[in-house]
Amino acid sequence: DVSGAVKSSSTNYMTYSGGIIGLADTTKVSFCTSSAEVSATASPVRAFAGGLIGATRINSVITTCSSSGKVTATSSIGISYAGGLIAYCSTTTVNTSFSASEVLAEITTASPETGSKGGAYAGGLVAVASSENSSSPSLFTRCYAINPSVNAKGGENSAYVGGLSADTDLVKFKDCYSRSILNASTNSETIFIAGITSIASSSTVIEGCFFDGSITATYSTKATVNVGTISASLPSDHSKVVVSSAFEASTPFILNGKIYSKSNDDLILVTGIPAASNILSNINLISDILDWNTEEWTIENGIIKPVI
Repeated sequence: DVSGAVKSSSTNYMTYSGGIIGLADTTKVSFCTSSAEVSATASPVRAFAGGLIGATRINSVITTCSSSGKVTATSSIGISYAGGLIAYCSTTTVNTSFSASEVLAEITTASPETGSKGGAYAGGLVAVASSENSSSPSLFTRCYAINPSVNAKGGENSAYVGGLSADTDLVKFKDCYSRSILNASTNSETIFIAGITSIASSSTVIEGCFFDGSITATYSTKATVNVGTISASLPSDHSKVVVSSAFEASTPFILNGKIYSKSNDDLILVTGIPAASNILSNINLISDILDWNTEEWTIENGIIKPVI
């Protein structure tokens, strides 16, 4: 169990900060918890901050781990990645793990080299999840996020927020959920914000998952906003994304202070998933809807948890 504070900073390069590990390659981490406050600051380029690990690569495995400390990634110019558990993962397996961290990714200045094409990525479990190839996709199984806040402040840049992941490519989420409070803001660019993953790219699989949190976006008239309970953006070839037994609760969207429901014609949602209200009422109902094994899940103090 790790506590205290972990900070990293970099000038003209990348910086990785994690509750227990900054950068992990071909690493196995089991039965670890961190309540440490984690921050990474880059000026400019990229800042990676994860409640447990800054970044994982090359067949790393995370099992039965958790994070609860505040996570902040800030870049003056460039890209910031803040993940409740991991900031960036590639070809990684994560099992029976969760995050209850407050998460913030922020860009403070528009890039003079790329205009305002930087971005802030914030995810309840992971900011960006990817894989090196389709034969070994990253896998999240029986994981959950109950973050009090997952916030991306893009400033003059774009903001990406996901209840599980902000950006997903060649990844499978199986039997996972988010009950997090999601927030995104930008002054002039684009917002992508969704309950599972804000961007679902090539070969994303979402199976037996649900979101039951809140979604809020704040933006100027120059901005473009994409929201959804499952995903806010799909690839042009939708067949590359598989959504199976994924359900959405009756979550409203708060856009510039105005509340919209999923039925509003002027609100564009990329979901296509049938609604299922009150799915958190009991574990047996969840088992019926999502085909979860009740021997592997329990409810403690109103929170669904995998049995360890």
